[in-house]
Amino acid sequence: MRRGAIAVLGLGIVVLVGLPFALRAANTIAGTPLELPTAPPNPGGICPLARLVPVTVGHEDGRLVFRNGLGDELSLVWPNGYRARLVNGTGELLDPNGSIVARDGDTLSGIGGGGDPFIVCP
Repeated sequence: MRRGAIAVLGLGIVVLVGLPFALRAANTIAGTPLELPTAPPNPGGICPLARLVPVTVGHEDGRLVFRNGLGDELSLVWPNGYRARLVNGTGELLDPNGSIVARDGDTLSGIGGGGDPFIVCP
């Protein structure tokens, strides 16, 4: 009986010690990170009123790229917390919550922001 109680106690300790590592692993993003320029946090939330022309998402040379209708690459700086990854050969843009915003071949339109490079507002 005592041996069974010690085994259960030991298992409980292993679970409690391992739980933070399991939770941290669940919050990581699968895939290969791609380069994506991001801005520092903007606590004031000030955003220019300009609108970006529609852009098509793609990836090349280990980075996410954005091209206008003429095929020209545009320099975009995304809000703090956005990131990009490569999963099964497809580039993906993710918001700070880890939700997919766009994938290779998707067109983004109505993006607000401004400047050169264009700083995207959330």
